[in-house]
Amino acid sequence: MAITPSTVVLHHKRHTETDSETSVNFLEPFSYDDPSENRSLIIVDKPNWAVIFRHPGGSGATIRKTSHAANNLSTGTHTVKVTFILRIQGTGYGDGEYDYEVNLGSFDLKIIVAETQLLELTPTTAIFEYELQGAQPAQQQINVLSEGRWNVTKTKNWVNLSAVSGLNNGSFYIGVVPSGLAVGTHTDTITVVDSFISSESEENDLNTKTLAVSLVISEADTVTTFLYVSPSKFNLNYTIGGYLTVKTIEYNASGNWTATASKSWVRLSATSGVGGVGTVQITLQNTSSLSEGVYTAEVTFLLGGLNKKVYLTLNVFDFIVDVLDPNQVYFTKENNLIEISSQQTETHLALSMVANYEGRYFVSKKVLPFYNGSATRRIGDFPHTIIGERPMLPNIHTIGLIAPYDPVKINLTITEEDLLSDMVHQVVPVNGIRFLKGKKPSSNWLTDMPLTRHLTKKGVLTFSVLGNGSFFDSIIFTGAVKKTITYNRMTEKFLLGTVIVPIIELGPLNVGDTFEVDVDSNKIIVNIIPEGNDHCSVFWETNNGVWDVAEFTGDIIETHKPKSSSFEFVKDHNTTETKVIASSTSILYKINTGWIYNIDDVFGLSKLLQATNIYIQFKDKIVKVNPKTKSLKFPKKGDSSVSYDLIFENVEK
Repeated sequence: MAITPSTVVLHHKRHTETDSETSVNFLEPFSYDDPSENRSLIIVDKPNWAVIFRHPGGSGATIRKTSHAANNLSTGTHTVKVTFILRIQGTGYGDGEYDYEVNLGSFDLKIIVAETQLLELTPTTAIFEYELQGAQPAQQQINVLSEGRWNVTKTKNWVNLSAVSGLNNGSFYIGVVPSGLAVGTHTDTITVVDSFISSESEENDLNTKTLAVSLVISEADTVTTFLYVSPSKFNLNYTIGGYLTVKTIEYNASGNWTATASKSWVRLSATSGVGGVGTVQITLQNTSSLSEGVYTAEVTFLLGGLNKKVYLTLNVFDFIVDVLDPNQVYFTKENNLIEISSQQTETHLALSMVANYEGRYFVSKKVLPFYNGSATRRIGDFPHTIIGERPMLPNIHTIGLIAPYDPVKINLTITEEDLLSDMVHQVVPVNGIRFLKGKKPSSNWLTDMPLTRHLTKKGVLTFSVLGNGSFFDSIIFTGAVKKTITYNRMTEKFLLGTVIVPIIELGPLNVGDTFEVDVDSNKIIVNIIPEGNDHCSVFWETNNGVWDVAEFTGDIIETHKPKSSSFEFVKDHNTTETKVIASSTSILYKINTGWIYNIDDVFGLSKLLQATNIYIQFKDKIVKVNPKTKSLKFPKKGDSSVSYDLIFENVEK
């Protein structure tokens, strides 16, 4: 059996009680006109936002949405597969009772939920000022955003409304009639109710908005009695947790005056004074009670029957800072972002980074605009530059356990500043963010070479590990070498540890011997191999600023190649001449690696050829070089061992 159509759709506008109804059709089994028979529809997986009624006599069902439940759905399309099962019960014609179920089929029930334009009023206040015997205040327009019918009510007779209802987006005007009212401030509340919005939303103030109306009536200034205040209104911006804004009001009074603020977050530098010209500073207080939003207040100046007001609008903005944690360790080539969010539209982010590293002082200052309320900055480049190229290992002839370099500690100062002035809204310092060089490794190992090494008795073993807060205080040798070398425990926990082991310092070893080196449970296996025709070690700085080494046992050929630079100029109309302006000698080293024992060594050597800080040790000298060989051809499957010819150029002056 089948239900048609296979998909039915309901529609709903959030926060409303609009109707939406549809139906489906199906065929029920033949009925034998048993008067005792009862048929009921079992609905499987019916959503709570739908009500389903079986048609009298069968053949179909009506589906209607329930607005109360649909209001809890997010905007978009929601789909549920619903199954109808018909239950048939009866006593029969003497044949006994029967009770069975028939699956009528399934269909997709969809509801498309759209957002509703909630009731909005702009502006939310209407302030009128009137001096006795003066001109009547002009009407003020109030704009309404709505998707339905709205009604407007007032409570005071001196308030006039141009309209008491409207449909969809529209507007109405508010006017005042001050005649007959006493000097002072008179208030009323205008209420707008949107009938399209569900009454269930009243507790959330979605269908009702109010507008505050005030009428300030004062005596007129005269030659002998006057009170002038300027400006009469201004905006204040405040970022939560930031600096307080200060504004200045100028006054000119004929006599003693008083001033009061209508809200507790307003602070006045003076609440009274004598006649003359002067100023009153307005700033904020009790800011801990302020959350993000817009606030209004009034400052009232009184002199006898004179009443002058200054209207304040305070915009409070949140300032969300997502910065790096000083308790963590970061790597300079990772995506180390600081993110700042602010709702201010006329500010920018100023970022200052300071570090004192290895006796040098570093400063970086950046200005970043806010885009869509946020600003981001990747800060890894600054510490990467500070750490820079690392010097060659200081001693490769003695077994050692060293910290190759300290992390650089960056002190950040994040400032939110005004675009048009030197005003500072917020300052957030974050000190001591630690960085190591390169990318974060997938494990504690920072070495490019494999964890199984093949070295001669002339070789040098180096490897580096990430400490993760451990104390490195010993090197443990097991296997063909059995010894433990201990070191004084550092007062600070290692972040990086580099092990240096000249093989010759371990005592007598034979070709084929194997031993293990263990530092804080980080282990490397070393196999002793035969010496070759020649010998050299190539050291290079890895991505993380630590040193690795590869030993080569093949031939070394040193070549001196002259180099020169020149320029050609025209001596006369038919003669050119070439001048040599500089000459030098390039020293090239062609080094055969000797046998490479496994594919992991080839991967390690490939990283060597991409390095930029490389030294060669051979014939009791160490020279800095650049690789002229840029890549290696990987061995074919089945090759037991290979060797390579590598070319390096001496770059020392």
